[in-house]
Amino acid sequence: MELRILGPVEIWTDDDRNSLDGSKQRTVLAALLLARERMISDHQLSALLWGAEPPATMNAQIYTYISRLRKLLGEGASIVRQRPGYLLRIGTARFDFAEFERLTQLGQAALKERRHAEAAGHFRSGLTLWRGPALTDVTEFLADVELPRLEEARMAALESRIEADLALGRHAQLVAELTGLVAAYPLAERLRAQLMIALYRSDRQADALAVYQTGRRILADELGVDPGPALSKAHLEVLVGEMPPPAAAPRPAEAVTTTWTRPRPAMLPPDIADFTGREAEVERLRGLVGDERPDGAGRPAVAVVHGMPGVGKSALAVHALHGLVDDFPDGQLYADLGGSTSRPAEPAEVLAGFLAALGVLPEAIPPDEAGRVQLYRSQLAGRRVLVLLDNAEGGRQVRALLPGGAKCAVVITSRSRLTTLAGTRSVHLAPLSPAAAERLVRAAVQPERAAGQGCALHRVVQLCGGLPLALRAATARLVSRPHWPLARLADRLADQERALDELRVGEIDVRGSLESGYRGLSGHARTALRRLALLDVDALPAWVSAAVLGVAEDRGEDATAELVEANLLDVEASADGPRYRLHPLVRWFARERALADDPPAERVASVDRALGAWLWLAGEADRRLPDREAPTERRPRLATGGTARWRIGARLAKAVGAAPLDWFVAESPTLRDLVQQAADDGRPHAAWEIAHAAVNFFEIGGRYEEWQGTHQRALAAVRAEGEVFGEAVVLLGLARLSAALDDVGARLTYADRAARLFHATGDRGREAEALAHAGAAYRLTGHFDRADGHVRRAVDLAEAAGTPGARAVAYKALGDLHFDQEELPAAAEWYAHALCLWRGLGDRRRIAGVLRRLSKVDRERGHLDEAAAHFAEAADLAAAMGDRALAAAVQVGQGQLAQSTGRASAARQSYTQAIRAFDTLGLARRSGHAAALHGLGELALVEGRVATAVQMLTDAADVWGCLAMPLRQARTLATLGDAQVACGHFEDAVATWQTVSDLRERAVLANSRTS
Repeated sequence: MELRILGPVEIWTDDDRNSLDGSKQRTVLAALLLARERMISDHQLSALLWGAEPPATMNAQIYTYISRLRKLLGEGASIVRQRPGYLLRIGTARFDFAEFERLTQLGQAALKERRHAEAAGHFRSGLTLWRGPALTDVTEFLADVELPRLEEARMAALESRIEADLALGRHAQLVAELTGLVAAYPLAERLRAQLMIALYRSDRQADALAVYQTGRRILADELGVDPGPALSKAHLEVLVGEMPPPAAAPRPAEAVTTTWTRPRPAMLPPDIADFTGREAEVERLRGLVGDERPDGAGRPAVAVVHGMPGVGKSALAVHALHGLVDDFPDGQLYADLGGSTSRPAEPAEVLAGFLAALGVLPEAIPPDEAGRVQLYRSQLAGRRVLVLLDNAEGGRQVRALLPGGAKCAVVITSRSRLTTLAGTRSVHLAPLSPAAAERLVRAAVQPERAAGQGCALHRVVQLCGGLPLALRAATARLVSRPHWPLARLADRLADQERALDELRVGEIDVRGSLESGYRGLSGHARTALRRLALLDVDALPAWVSAAVLGVAEDRGEDATAELVEANLLDVEASADGPRYRLHPLVRWFARERALADDPPAERVASVDRALGAWLWLAGEADRRLPDREAPTERRPRLATGGTARWRIGARLAKAVGAAPLDWFVAESPTLRDLVQQAADDGRPHAAWEIAHAAVNFFEIGGRYEEWQGTHQRALAAVRAEGEVFGEAVVLLGLARLSAALDDVGARLTYADRAARLFHATGDRGREAEALAHAGAAYRLTGHFDRADGHVRRAVDLAEAAGTPGARAVAYKALGDLHFDQEELPAAAEWYAHALCLWRGLGDRRRIAGVLRRLSKVDRERGHLDEAAAHFAEAADLAAAMGDRALAAAVQVGQGQLAQSTGRASAARQSYTQAIRAFDTLGLARRSGHAAALHGLGELALVEGRVATAVQMLTDAADVWGCLAMPLRQARTLATLGDAQVACGHFEDAVATWQTVSDLRERAVLANSRTS
């Protein structure tokens, strides 16, 4: 299968083109391809498809495009749902732009190494993949974003191909092509300079000068600038007649001279035959030490290649430097400094070997290190020698081995970053990308063996973490067992207790490599590594080392810094500060060491401190979330269990308090991981406390999937251990979530069970909240009598407990009950009581919620000014908190108010904006969405757009039905019957009104049975 974007966007299978339907489908395919196996969100896809004005059915349309593409792609590639978006795994398919990039990278590498014929061939092959302008027939939104960089890549390849052709002496053939290109791209200075070179070498000096003058005039007229360095240089060379000949032309024999009369050492190890990937790192290293390196002030170029054990530092250095041999005609020196062994090489020993390689007789080598350093630097003075110092232990070992002359270059490989070595430039080597790692494995085990085993191959690469040494071990094991399918090895690697045993084959030993790096650490850092590995967390904040060690924050940071310096801990920047990651194999190794070296009690205490620290910080952040007004002491405290809090320090607490929402956003993935770990490790208290600590953040941010996932996992943990109070707290949190999602049945189930458990534990305030939720569920299903019993019981319990928050919840629930029964004065009274309590607690979210309900009462009573004022205050509060779900709900209410006052345009705008917000938040087909659809249906009916009204009202009624809210469904169906009459569909209207009658009769019967 071939996937094409360099021209029309197409899918080809076996020389047949698959039909793509329209620009939208092509846009989705092209966007996923250009994301390069990274997730692209629904919001991003919407922007690329429709810009800033997506349709209300955006999500459904995107799903349709994805479904159609999946059918067209078949098994050649796969589109995976990864919330909140999709990613395309190309698999075995060929992507023309990826192939173009590969060929141009090969061309650039060949051009840099002066292999001009090879470079021209690569560039030419890449350019033939272009079948016309890229991204034909996609939306303007995608084209605006992606087309400039694609066109820039094509132009760069074209200019580089011409550069290679000029170096090969093909100037005469290039004149016509370059003339056309310069006419098409008059501001492209590099193309103009290349045309001047081609003309000059074709004995057309006057034409070359005319080309320059035309370009200078165009640049001045259109951009107001003078020609750049490249064009000016070409002009000067043409003007004075000193244009250099083609670079690939043979040099005069007399120009090839050297003054080196002693042996030219050639000590580099052989190049790696199957070296894979690392194109960017190879190019960077060559750029730092090659002919075109940045000039130092009389110093040799020194580059440090550093990375974790087994990441392939030596292989990279050897491969990269073999491409620079011609730049250093006076030889290459190499030494393995043994930094990862128990006996690193002494500088004096290495110097003796270097001096011998340079032709110094044994008797002339000084006995002391200082004398050898002086002679070594004297020997290299004025020479161009390349020195590779492999596997260095540290700066002290290396300093004596650095040449003094500026013409030499030194490459050092080390597990340490060698930050104490002045004047160096570094190349950090990370594990291989999944694509490069898979290429390495395929090549080693033969492509035909890996064919059809893509999933297993992906698992092997993932379990090896892209570490080249681990991949070598894995492929060696596969080669030695030709009867094994790849899935067999993947299954064995998935067992953490034996994974490192599987990755020891002959002299290849991942555990041994990691062990040598571990031995080089201080005792403090070794302990930190073992303790950090006990946490099942992907990205760690800086303070965690202090918690697992039980020390002050500064001491913990020292241990972290040492691990980073040794490349056993990766660091990455983030908005909230650095985050640290353990490579999976480092984690497994460190856990092995922890089990062997640390007593069980210390391991348990270490994890407990970390969990306690996260809980303490979560409590500090929760108290300062934007849904509360100052002072924060008025906020009801989170429920607590048996997990001891561990305080880190005032500085960290202050930082968290200054940006609590940012802290929760950064730590949200970590909190999910910690709930899982606490549940798995038999810590049910910690599991439910961590889940509960984030519940207000989840509610404000509309993070419903995270809310559901953490609470369901915590619920399983507390039930398994019989933790009654924890189960009740988690169930109450799930009842709140079900309320936000309009899942009435789940809300009732969770709330009813929570109320009984709180009753058993004696927590009357939370029992009242649970009963209020259960009463609300009964009210929404039309069971008013049952609702009344639960809600009034909640009021009694809350007043007896004297808890302001519980009283406010119960009063608001009683107000809702009165409102739905059209008892408006009573509803207003209870809402006012709840509002007074919430204002006293400074709870902005619930203040806004009650204001929204009060506005509806005001509207029904004809107090329109008061309704508008209440809605405005609620909208301001929602905006201040960043609560988009609440803001959308307020917009629905504002739309209803505008509709009741005859402002149809304003109502329509409010409803439409609310629907878009609900779609974005994953709240489509919920009560707010249904209410907005109902309002739009009523507007359409009044305006005579009866077909639209029928569709809108039908959709709204379906939603109410799915949500099991019969009275709201009946209200919408009653209006739908009117719309059907207006359409002339009288039989449909009669059937609809009969359904309305049935729904209302069932509600009456349900209440009478309750009585």
